[in-house]
Amino acid sequence: MTFNVGVDLSGIEQPANIAAQSIEKIAASLQTMAKHPNLTPEQQAAIIDTFKHIDTLAQTFNQSVAALPKAVAQTSTPIITASKSIMSDIKIYTILFFALILVLIVLALIAIYYFVLAPVKNILLETTGKLNHMADALETTANLVHESNQFHREILNSIHHYEKQQKEHNKLESLTQQ
Repeated sequence: MTFNVGVDLSGIEQPANIAAQSIEKIAASLQTMAKHPNLTPEQQAAIIDTFKHIDTLAQTFNQSVAALPKAVAQTSTPIITASKSIMSDIKIYTILFFALILVLIVLALIAIYYFVLAPVKNILLETTGKLNHMADALETTANLVHESNQFHREILNSIHHYEKQQKEHNKLESLTQQ
């Protein structure tokens, strides 16, 4: 960003020209008055002295108007330097502000990790381990129930086989008793 400081001299130029013309008219009038025959030598000397003062005033005025752009340039240099300094400071503070925000974000993420994510991760690992252990226990229980069911089937088959043999034996005994 660049700041250009300047003064529009067009507003000053017109009044300066009018003032210069007025001074020239006054000087011409004084010359005419100084040549008037009815004036005493003292009056003519006073008019010539006044003319010299007006001439000095005109020269000073012209020098002031001519020096005005240089004066504006000289006064604008510190303003431009100050604006560059301000812009440099703004850039530095902006960079520092964003660096501070970045550091705060990183610290917030670290805090979230240590105070939220790490404990949740540990809880999940413990829970998963316990669920794994429970699943192993349930699998072992299911295997035991399956083996127990097979054993009970064998017992039932044996009981059925025994009952069947008992019935046949009872039939045979009843037939032999008859």
